[in-house]
Order: sequence, then C-alpha cells, then structure tokens
Amino acid sequence: ARGYGSATALDARTVQVRVPSGNSSQVRFLADIQNMEVNVTPQDAKVVINSRTGSVVMNREVTLDSCAVAQGNLSVTVNRQLNVNQPNTPFGGGQTVVTPQTQIDLRQSGGSLQSVRSSANLNSVVRALNALGATPMDLMSILQSMQSAGCLRAKLEII
Repeated sequence: ARGYGSATALDARTVQVRVPSGNSSQVRFLADIQNMEVNVTPQDAKVVINSRTGSVVMNREVTLDSCAVAQGNLSVTVNRQLNVNQPNTPFGGGQTVVTPQTQIDLRQSGGSLQSVRSSANLNSVVRALNALGATPMDLMSILQSMQSAGCLRAKLEII
C-alpha cells in the first residue's frame, strides 16, 4: 500500500503507516521508509521570559555573540574557548576533534562591565544569574539589553 492513504499523521511527531501484506512487500516497504529523506525546517531561536515568575525558556538554537554585561551589583563573565584535539599517530585513523570549554565566573558585588564571548551558552548564563539571586527584572533587563546590542541571537518574548 503505497501512495495516497498509506500514511496518516497522528500528531506533530507520529506517522501511522499501513504496511502491505506479504513478507517481501513488507521488507521492501520498510526499506523504503528507512531510506526516505525527511527535511525538517530549522526552528527559529527564541527566548521566552515570564515576567512574574522569572522563568526563562529557550530552545537549543539560541546563541550569544561577544558582548559585555553589567547589571546593578551582578556581574557575569563567560569565556568559551574551542580546543583542538588531534590524534598522536598520523596513520592511526583517528580524527581531529574541536571541543568547546566554557568557564563561568560569578560576582555579586560591584556591577563592573563584564565580557561574554561569542557562542557562549545562554542557558549557563541564566542559571548562573539565578544562582546569584537575580530577580526576574534583572534577567529581563540583561536579556533585553543583550538583544538590543545584537548579542542575543534569538527572538525575545516577555509574557
């Protein structure tokens, strides 16, 4: 059963298929499904902040560009470096791998201007600010300023 009516979308993640009768037809049908190319449109980067509770929800597409941040008595320094690991033996078949290393430094006194390097993980920055006791207003102000400066690569929605 190929073509119209052989597959039905049950929800956004589930597709129900009608498998043809006969072992050889079933095997061929399942092989066709396994080899099927599915193009998924990438999701837009988005951060949603609940202004009442201070909850911050973001998807995995959110990234940061380099910027400097200071808010009241809170300061955060985020440094992210890329390390290159190469195999010792040139003919051993190993592959060169690039691995990120992120270091977060938190301070609660003297809101001096702090640097945030490109591609730092916004989730880590928000967790660090929450651990310091940043208020929902602090979080909103910092993220809005980062977006205005072009550092936050995401749509910011405050509810």
